Amino acid sequence: RLRLPPGQEILRVESPTDQTGQAIGKQLVLVLQAQGYRIEDNPRAAHRIGFAVMPLKAGALLTVTIDGGTAATLLARDAGGAMVLASGLSFREALP
Repeated sequence: RLRLPPGQEILRVESPTDQTGQAIGKQLVLVLQAQGYRIEDNPRAAHRIGFAVMPLKAGALLTVTIDGGTAATLLARDAGGAMVLASGLSFREALP
């Protein structure tokens, strides 16, 4: 939201092709649309968002790429088995 306010540009979400990646991608699109972002499956979209989920013993590592920059966070399972954030989000920008 700080880098790209909702409604200004078109975003393209690039999801992994496996079943889990597709399910997460669909949910991500719904969340972004609910926040006012325009999402299109258009190769010429102004901004690209991609992600990967790496399973770990205690949860997962979520890596998100936004226009060449990378953000990562750890997810862990709570007592009920739901995935919750276990750490803050760090973002590294690509050099020009």
